[in-house]
Amino acid sequence: MARQVRAGEADLSISLSAHLLYRFKGVGFLHPIGMSRICVFFRQPPVSSMRDIFLSPFKAKVWALLGVLWLLFTSSMWAMYWFQIRHGHHTSSDGYMQGEKFFWCLRTFCQKSAHVCPQTTSLRVVFICSLFVGGIYYVAYCASLVSTLSVEPVPIKTVEELAQSELVILGDLWLPNNREIVQSIEDGRSSPQTSATEDEERYIVIDNAIPKLLSSPTAFVTFADGFMTAFHRLNYSDRYFCDTFSAINPSKAPMSSGMFVQRGSQIGRAHV
Repeated sequence: MARQVRAGEADLSISLSAHLLYRFKGVGFLHPIGMSRICVFFRQPPVSSMRDIFLSPFKAKVWALLGVLWLLFTSSMWAMYWFQIRHGHHTSSDGYMQGEKFFWCLRTFCQKSAHVCPQTTSLRVVFICSLFVGGIYYVAYCASLVSTLSVEPVPIKTVEELAQSELVILGDLWLPNNREIVQSIEDGRSSPQTSATEDEERYIVIDNAIPKLLSSPTAFVTFADGFMTAFHRLNYSDRYFCDTFSAINPSKAPMSSGMFVQRGSQIGRAHV
């Protein structure tokens, strides 16, 4: 379509085209009348692929924060007990708890009782704070774990989880910035899954990508509107799409699109 407009065979393109920098050099766009996003379409892997079910309720940053809080409470117990020794206010039970401070804080986070309780006010403050924080974590972890076991979980919800999966990433052949998006997903993997030759073969047209998505563990990067148009062109229904495919956005930036005319055409000036 753009070739006919640039050659003067057509005055106006009724079809939509994305506003990409290299296209502005050849044609003049009218006002954008459509917004679309680049999506990654794929079929979710089986639930059995989730092997870290006991670590999945929290992300890595939350687990790291829990470890930091555990060290903070244990160091607070040591500091409070050392302060009590300096001023002669410590008791035998506090000394016993000081010797088991790491296990004591771990029991508190797990909401387990201890056979020895702190006697001084300073250690009781540490005990109440650790018990309160541990209760929040305990309730959140149990609720998330129960929901994971009772409801069918979704293995892939983010681009990071997609990069860690075994899905082969395919790209739209006609999407100019597709290689950067595919490469950014591949960079998130611990080891590359394709060779240089296979890397060139992963860029295909949408009509050829849909059968691959249905028959093999692959993911396809393209425009959301273009994928749905090709999906309908192959006589698939919207219900089948919703039951079969999942989609995530590798980029939050929307892509505007619109009709275009020959660069410098009077038609374009009339529509501005």
